[in-house]
Amino acid sequence: MSFKGLTNTQGFSLLFEMTSARQLLAQGHELLLSDQAVDAKLDAVLTCLSIGTEKMLKILVGVSALHDDLPWPNLKGYLHDPNALDETLRERLDTWMLQEPRTEYLTELHSSLVADPLWIELRSLLSNYGSRARFFHLDSLGNKPQEGDSPSGHWITIENMAIERTPHLRGRDLGSMSTTEFAEYLRGINGVIARSLVRWWFTTTRLGRHGALGEDAIRICADIEPQNALPCTDFQL
Repeated sequence: MSFKGLTNTQGFSLLFEMTSARQLLAQGHELLLSDQAVDAKLDAVLTCLSIGTEKMLKILVGVSALHDDLPWPNLKGYLHDPNALDETLRERLDTWMLQEPRTEYLTELHSSLVADPLWIELRSLLSNYGSRARFFHLDSLGNKPQEGDSPSGHWITIENMAIERTPHLRGRDLGSMSTTEFAEYLRGINGVIARSLVRWWFTTTRLGRHGALGEDAIRICADIEPQNALPCTDFQL
């Protein structure tokens, strides 16, 4: 498979990174939905998702630059910041959506992502974790504590957002729950967070499949959509 503006060697590197990004997101998603307690799995979840999100975004920002007849960009300037990468990509997607009338399906997908503040908060945590917060407690041991919330503290903020945005989770009496009911309640919270992640992943790649990021991105996004991951990660509006 050849790609505009890339040598064969670069093309193979892109293929490897495509698989890596897709599978990191899928494994992070699968682990998030597992029965394991959040305290035990949070670092593993955030490691997979922060690296997977960064890789996915750098691939798509890079390929969209090639479509504009530019060289592959120096993405090191973004460091490990999905916040900035996603804003760059979102500007391109927003512009494409406005260039001409799009189908009702694509419009609904795009609008649903734009209206999702939970993804923005999760994206912020993934950026912080990838940049420095993964060493939050190690830095504290070295007498150089970081400012702001720990990853677990930030995760609680995201959980609370998920609860407030979901009627069947909001206002539940935790004190009256059995152990089984509480475990189910926590799985429900993680499910809402996971859905926000997959909404971003699916929407970004689906718009790419429809041409929002250029010709090569149509093929690339067909490969890295969530339903092509192992395990398959499905999404329905």
